[in-house]
Amino acid sequence: MDGQHKRAAIAMARSQEYIKKRKGTLGLCLTLFVDAGLERAQQRFANLNRFAVRPNNSLGLLYDHRDELANLTRAVVRDVVLFHKLADGEKTSVAGGSNKLFALASIHAATKTLLAGFSGSFETARPIAVEFWTEVTRVMPLWNEGGLGKVRAAELREKYVHGHAVALEALGRAGNALLRERREDWKSLLAASGRSTGPARARAGRGALW
Repeated sequence: MDGQHKRAAIAMARSQEYIKKRKGTLGLCLTLFVDAGLERAQQRFANLNRFAVRPNNSLGLLYDHRDELANLTRAVVRDVVLFHKLADGEKTSVAGGSNKLFALASIHAATKTLLAGFSGSFETARPIAVEFWTEVTRVMPLWNEGGLGKVRAAELREKYVHGHAVALEALGRAGNALLRERREDWKSLLAASGRSTGPARARAGRGALW
């Protein structure tokens, strides 16, 4: 056994010993490369960074447990019943024929807009975001029909502004203003806007918000 393979074998044995000691407490994915000199190592580094397949935004948010806003977004999708039904956690944008309405990345961006300027902790922000989006879903009748399977999500995206991420972010921006300026009665204002439009008007009005 030459020197390179011997060093690799020693490194592997040490890694296995370490994993055995931490068994049950740590998951570790390990890739070992034989030392083939500085030039080969630099080329390998360049290849890995140039040709690596990076996960899309939604997948990144789904698996990122260090980012507080990503954690908050997952909590929102989990706790807001309609989002749980209609959110696609694997794609950056929703495919044309998908029965999902919004990508996780879109809910993340809208929630970030909603909480812009908020300086509280995750535990403080979570109920605020969940409460706001829950109230929004209550005044969006066509979203609810989509959640119940009465209307296809693809049809909502085709016919209505509210079936797109830009409207979701606009609602987050409006919510930010409501929570800042009308903290006491923002729910009644939101409910009133839902009653003033209503499902019949939303169906009739081309490009209606809801």
